[in-house]
Amino acid sequence: MPHLTNLSRRISWMLILPLLVAALIVQPAQAQTLTPEEEALHAQLRALKDRAADALNRRDIDALLAETHANVVFTAMNNEVARGHDGVRKYIEKMLVGDSRIIQDIQVTFEPDALSVIYGGDNAIATGTSRGHFKLTAGLEFDVDGRWTADLVKENDRWLIGAFHYSVNMFDNPLLNSAKKMAWYAGGGAAVVGLLIGFFVGRRRKR
Repeated sequence: MPHLTNLSRRISWMLILPLLVAALIVQPAQAQTLTPEEEALHAQLRALKDRAADALNRRDIDALLAETHANVVFTAMNNEVARGHDGVRKYIEKMLVGDSRIIQDIQVTFEPDALSVIYGGDNAIATGTSRGHFKLTAGLEFDVDGRWTADLVKENDRWLIGAFHYSVNMFDNPLLNSAKKMAWYAGGGAAVVGLLIGFFVGRRRKR
């Protein structure tokens, strides 16, 4: 009888366990189910992201500013902060336009982590990752992964970028890695010079 009882328990768990697993899998999917109105709203936000990224990659300042609020605040990965349309325009012109520009070409993609968090129907917070290819006027060319946070506001029935913060990993990025290599080469060269000096000085002393 005890054997039958244990067997019955095992059979019960074998029947129940798949149901529990199925419930855990299905529940998050149900939690993400959107109403048609919500789906339309998120589609608007995705379209805003795509338009802004396209304008940036084309270096079309007017098209990019058309997707931003008049009081936009942009924090760049070099720690500069640009405020308002005039501030953003001056920053982009300095970095991407003209003979003295720092960046010769840029191509960036932005991917959200998840659906935007919406507050009150006219404010949304979005976060995500980016992959950018940069070509500097100095000749350096590299890819860099970044992270971004955007505050989106709805004004006159249009979604606009109210604030955008862009950052990269300060401990692991192409510029830092290039600097490390240069330091290593410089250090190695200094060590070789030091060895040669020591060698010749030693020989002269022996004479």
